[in-house]
Amino acid sequence: MSFVDYLRRRLGKHAEVLDMAVTDASAKEIGVAMGHAPAYAEKRGPSLDAAIDALIEIDDTARGEILPVEQKIAA
Repeated sequence: MSFVDYLRRRLGKHAEVLDMAVTDASAKEIGVAMGHAPAYAEKRGPSLDAAIDALIEIDDTARGEILPVEQKIAA
């Protein structure tokens, strides 16, 4: 099983919300995907904290800042 498959299995419904968050989905679409009524979804759609927290809990590398490795270039 790949790491992505592992994360998707552990995240469950949160994986779908995170997938939508990185697309051009509207707050309403994200909220409806989270199971809310359309009117309420517009208010709750931007609230991705639970999905992001679930990802961080599973994968500690998602928490930190990833810095590029400095490479030396031969003259």
